[in-house]
Amino acid sequence: NFYGQIVNSDAVGLQNGGYWWGQFGSNTAEALYHAKLTIGDVTGILAKGSFIGLDYEAGASNSIKANTDAIIVYMDYIKACGYQPGLYSGSSYMRTYIDIDRIVNRYGSVIWPASYPTTAPVTTPNMNYFPSMNGVALWQFTDNFYSVDASTMLIDVLTIKSSGKKEDINVSHDFSKVNAKDYWTYDEWKKSNHHVTITAKGGL
Repeated sequence: NFYGQIVNSDAVGLQNGGYWWGQFGSNTAEALYHAKLTIGDVTGILAKGSFIGLDYEAGASNSIKANTDAIIVYMDYIKACGYQPGLYSGSSYMRTYIDIDRIVNRYGSVIWPASYPTTAPVTTPNMNYFPSMNGVALWQFTDNFYSVDASTMLIDVLTIKSSGKKEDINVSHDFSKVNAKDYWTYDEWKKSNHHVTITAKGGL
C-alpha cells in the first residue's frame, strides 16, 4: 500500500520518493496518460519536490528518438506538477532504446540504471559493473540485497526543502560521468556521501 508506506516512513523520518512502471513505448499520448495517473496517485501523499522515477524497461519501439520523445512528455508533466522526475531502467536497455544525453541535458543527473553481474545475494556494490553513462544519480547494484532490490545514491535526489525544492548539498565526489574503467577504493566510496535505497518491485 503506497499510502501506508509513505505515512509510516514519514513517521520515522525516512526520505521518500515515487516509482512508476511506464510501458508506453514511443506513444506520447499514452506517456501523458501515465504521467497523469502518477500525479493522481501521489498528490496529497508524496511531498512536492520529491523524486519520481519512471521505470522504462519494456515496450520500447525501434526508434530511439520516438522513445525519448515519449519519455520527455512523461517527465515534463511530472516536473510541471512540482516533482523531480528521474529515469530508471537496465543500463543495456537504456543504451539500446533511449537517448540518455537528451534526458540529462534537460533534467540534469537523474538517471537510475540497473547493472549487476549476478542475482545471488549481494550486500556491497561491485564497482566493475558501474554503468558507464552520463547523469547517473542512483545505481541499482543488485536485485538481491537480503531478497530485495538495492541501489546506491551517488547524487542526492531525495532530500527536499520544506519549500518543496530539492535540498542543495555538498558531495565529495562527482559520479555523474564515471566510466567502468575508473577506479576508487571501497574506503573512498564510503566517504562519498553514498546512500543505500531499497526499492519495491511493485512500484507505487
